[in-house]
Amino acid sequence: MDEKLFDKWDFNVEVIDSGLKGYINLDPVYVPHSSGRYQKKRFGKAKISIVERLINKLMRTGSARKKIGG
Repeated sequence: MDEKLFDKWDFNVEVIDSGLKGYINLDPVYVPHSSGRYQKKRFGKAKISIVERLINKLMRTGSARKKIGG
């Protein structure tokens, strides 16, 4: 059985850039929500799924989005 994100998209993504390969996590996860599990560890953000990082970036609103967004 093939795993899909939200039962819609495949996880078959390939990162070509060798510099980014260590920081983009493409491991399949059913629920992209880690509850800040890696926030206190150095380089912990590299272990978070890229889908969760994108969702967290989109959920910012108001002045926090202006300060941190980009």
